[in-house]
Amino acid sequence: KKSMPDSPMYTVYLALDASGSMQGTREANAFLGATLLAETSRILKFPIKLYQFENSGERLKKLDDYYCYNGGTYDYGILFQINEDMKADEQNLVFIITDGAVGGEDHRKQYLTKIREKKALIYGIGIGTGISFEDLKDRYDNPILVPQVQGLPKVLIEIMRKIIHR
Repeated sequence: KKSMPDSPMYTVYLALDASGSMQGTREANAFLGATLLAETSRILKFPIKLYQFENSGERLKKLDDYYCYNGGTYDYGILFQINEDMKADEQNLVFIITDGAVGGEDHRKQYLTKIREKKALIYGIGIGTGISFEDLKDRYDNPILVPQVQGLPKVLIEIMRKIIHR
């Protein structure tokens, strides 16, 4: 499809949970969903920045560097990094993909507030049965629960379609 020239342009920030509980099927489906989102962003000419988090967070040079460790689920470090990388004068989309409740509540609220001040749309996407919709709703502005992890790629594309109106 051709894109509409008057449609908004976005910078996409994608953070993947790399905690121990993501190993296996969740990791594979998170990678597939992220690959689809990255390719969609490339086609739309949206810059995309990739991250992973567990006990700490790191920016990924490429999606192939995504790897699940045995750590916990602490997204505040990656929210700090996203906030540092984000420009306030751009339209920004943030996707956090996780399978569990997160720690570091005090810090994460501070960073989420700063990201919101930059007028970013923040999507918290919970995959699997280890996280509830209520947990997501308490943590992110636009919570989405995907209980069957293999449905993640389709959900990500549906979100993009709604956002970009193309």
